Amino acid sequence: MAGSKNEDEKYLVIFQPSGCRGYIQKGKTLKEASVALGVDLEGVCGEKAICGTCKVRIEEGNFEKYGIKSTRENLSPMGTTEKKFFNLRQQQDGYRLACQTHILGNVVIFVPEESRMGKQVVRKAATNRPMRVNPAVRKYCVELLKATLDNNVGDWERLQAELSKNFNLNHLTIDYEVLLDLQNTVREGDWKVTVSVWQGKEVIKIEPGFVEKAYGLAVDVGTSTVAGYLCDLTDGSVVTTASMMNPQVVYGEDVMSRISYTMTNPNGLEILNNAIIDGLNGIVSEVAAAAKIKRTDIVDMTLVGNTCMHHIFLNINPRYIGLSPFPPSHPPYITPLISRSVTGDSRCPRKLRRATKALIPPARWHVLLESMVRTSCISLPRENSVRPLKWSGLPFPLPGFLAVSALIPASLNAKGGR
Repeated sequence: MAGSKNEDEKYLVIFQPSGCRGYIQKGKTLKEASVALGVDLEGVCGEKAICGTCKVRIEEGNFEKYGIKSTRENLSPMGTTEKKFFNLRQQQDGYRLACQTHILGNVVIFVPEESRMGKQVVRKAATNRPMRVNPAVRKYCVELLKATLDNNVGDWERLQAELSKNFNLNHLTIDYEVLLDLQNTVREGDWKVTVSVWQGKEVIKIEPGFVEKAYGLAVDVGTSTVAGYLCDLTDGSVVTTASMMNPQVVYGEDVMSRISYTMTNPNGLEILNNAIIDGLNGIVSEVAAAAKIKRTDIVDMTLVGNTCMHHIFLNINPRYIGLSPFPPSHPPYITPLISRSVTGDSRCPRKLRRATKALIPPARWHVLLESMVRTSCISLPRENSVRPLKWSGLPFPLPGFLAVSALIPASLNAKGGR
């Protein structure tokens, strides 16, 4: 009788981002659970662990909305056959093969895009609106005089002089990472270079030869979906778009659920923050591939989102915007948040004004709350960031992210930006 009772045990299995859920008998595989709950999960080998297409990720933590605690211990251990499909990082992140993983307790499962048989289509079309093109980053083509024994002025001074003479750009600063490659870039272009200047103040990128096009990325981080629009900064046209389900959906379908997740899980904010950063990396890669450009060709980025999405993206604790009187954070490196509601409903000031106190000079931030459609704007210059980046000491997996649209390099994490 005891054995029969044990076999009749059922546990809650939740698949995200679809939200399909139900009670599944103990001992069933996640693949069997997906079939029972109507989740279209890839798998062409008949559950023989040959194709490796049914990869899923186990989410850990307290999910108060569902009243369960999801842990990897609620599933069967990973066997040697299954391990060959994952590297060490994936194993640490909780990836499993659905056909080989047996249910031993309540669990929340995230199905990656590549494992979904019926791909979710997210459409957020860009509208054509008359506007004056006035990008924050502009490109300037410059031909320098070659250095000689009679004229051995430094390359940066030489470049400053030409930019001042030809374009009236004075008192410029240069990003340290750009300065490191300046001499090689100048000679690679035979003393002809294209300089990207942010707000007429800082050189953030130098390319060999004459390069006409400049690209910027506008990203709308919604509670359910994320959409990216690659724009040509020379004429304001939209080159291509990409969209996806917000990867944070697995931790809560609405903003209050996500705020609750950060409050009830010790690493909740870090998990949600990493989820959206990974999602943005995917958007960047997709639009760059579609436009046949490099990710580092994107020299500026604007990100919008409601108050909760803004806090999580910046790795700011959203706890207090979920508690009366719902005050948002106001760090010194962003403009004041004009909304006092979780959803970010408010009017937009006419102009974006740059914060006067930046914690780290090489990173330029603009944050602004407006409406549900466009609620916070962030401009993130950064050049050739091939190393992992950090914000408040936490790692961001953004190698090669957006040329000047990465966050803050690990080497500049100290105060003062030394």
